[in-house]
Amino acid sequence: MRIFALIIVLIIYTLIIFFIGVKVISFLKLILPFISSKILWPLIFIFAYSLFAFYFLPATSFLAKALRIISGYWMGFFMYTFLGLIAIYIIKLLLKLTPMRKNPLIMDNPLLWGSILSVVLIFIFSYGSYKAFHLVNKEYSIEINKNSPIENLKVVMVSDIHLGYTIGSSHIDRIVDKINREEPDIVFIVGDTFDNSYEAVTDIDKISDALKGIKSTYGAYGVLGNHDVTAELKGRSDKSPDYTTPDDDMISFFEKSEITLLRDETILIKDAFYLVGRKDASPIGAVNYERAEVPTLLEGIDTKKPVILLDHQPARFSTISEGIDLVVSGHTHNGQVFPGNIIVHGIYDNGYGYKQEGNLQSIVTSGAGVWGPPLRLASDSEVVTVNISFQKP
Repeated sequence: MRIFALIIVLIIYTLIIFFIGVKVISFLKLILPFISSKILWPLIFIFAYSLFAFYFLPATSFLAKALRIISGYWMGFFMYTFLGLIAIYIIKLLLKLTPMRKNPLIMDNPLLWGSILSVVLIFIFSYGSYKAFHLVNKEYSIEINKNSPIENLKVVMVSDIHLGYTIGSSHIDRIVDKINREEPDIVFIVGDTFDNSYEAVTDIDKISDALKGIKSTYGAYGVLGNHDVTAELKGRSDKSPDYTTPDDDMISFFEKSEITLLRDETILIKDAFYLVGRKDASPIGAVNYERAEVPTLLEGIDTKKPVILLDHQPARFSTISEGIDLVVSGHTHNGQVFPGNIIVHGIYDNGYGYKQEGNLQSIVTSGAGVWGPPLRLASDSEVVTVNISFQKP
């Protein structure tokens, strides 16, 4: 059944590629009459299927890296060109209801419509690329009505960095600088630090050294996300229940970076508050994978103290048991690009930002990196500051 569904998706995808290709090539021939379709069609299909091809290549190969970068830009081009062509079709339908329908310079001018779409795409890629790597700070102030020996806690959190082919040490330097400027009490790294391939990160030692430079009162704590796995795990017989292997480089990376990973673990910080870190709900490629339920993780702890849950993917509020005061997540990227930001709010109880239901408060960050197209539209790459105040004992 899955194979049948995949075949249907690939057929639809190929038909859309063909539709886009016809329009793009027709426009290019208007402005570059000498260009050949025999060159353009193979290029279009290479770009289109680069999305899949690099999965079958060694992660460290030049071709895999090139295809990954190409596929990211293709995803953005594919989506916005398709949406743009649909928008043009709708606009022309509406114009047929006006006196403009008799104006051939508007209604029957592919050069005009192609030029408009090209300008829009240039703006999308220019502005979206800038937003993708320009970090902003998002700040929240909340109250947790439980006693604690400390009155206030300043949390700085990041998520979804997606280290890999497009994001490396230079972006990490910006993130660490942004974190340290906030002078946090504690730092949370809320999953998807990697983008499925440890081997694709060429400057891993520089990144580890940079992360060790994070300054905070109580240290840095993290959880794994669904992309914090490697392709090599598939079919391995020595996988642990954490869906890692004894020699997992990603896990040792966090240790070297002085980030304490919490994998279905609970820790009491300075007798002031608890941190609960969950394993990810669905690591990519995982088979027969389990993680503990929240009530299990709360067994034996004093829930009269503040309890903060780190869970990469925003869970349904109904699945988070009594005793948790604040849950912080990432994963959604706030859709990353329009209209994804609209979609995530329909999928999750909290797709982005702050939400409260009863005593449970939730904060979801849009992340500090990108997945797929290296673009941000209708969302930001952000570092989040949460100012928490507690009751005095």
